[in-house]
Amino acid sequence: PATATPTEPFLRRSLGLAIVGSDGVAGPATGIGGAADLAFAPTESTAVRLSFQLWRGSISTVAATDLTGHVGLGGTWMPLGPTSIRSWGLGVGADALVVYQGLSHVRATGGTEWKSKVSSGADLMIDARWRVARNVEILATAGPEVVFGTVDVIVVSSTATREVTLPVLRAVVEAGARLRF
Repeated sequence: PATATPTEPFLRRSLGLAIVGSDGVAGPATGIGGAADLAFAPTESTAVRLSFQLWRGSISTVAATDLTGHVGLGGTWMPLGPTSIRSWGLGVGADALVVYQGLSHVRATGGTEWKSKVSSGADLMIDARWRVARNVEILATAGPEVVFGTVDVIVVSSTATREVTLPVLRAVVEAGARLRF
């Protein structure tokens, strides 16, 4: 008689680490940084997660530096998750965010001026994964991030006065790995 092969237990917890890139869709800001998240999967196709991101970039219209970070609480739905037969997965994730946005620039009189604001935000990401080992996945996500608030800065230099607003909408991409335990 044929006996059933034992299945591997489902690993419910995971840690994700990624490189993040962003580009302002509704404004002149780009950045690169890192991300980390802790997730708990109540089922094989859903997960709840706490995420952290931090990136630094530049504002193309003025000589200024942008620092953006956020903490997010959200979830992922993976209708096509990696299985023992299929090594890849595809899903969607969304997060409610608390976003810190800061901008620094050199004043015309010397010294550095710093403007910052904490706002709420949200993201909606397409989530692609490739399982390379039982508990390791390569991940890639991409999608929009919206911030419900802006940071306006007036930059005065010896040649001109310019006003810049950090964008409320950014395109964000992540690439990294997820370790299940």
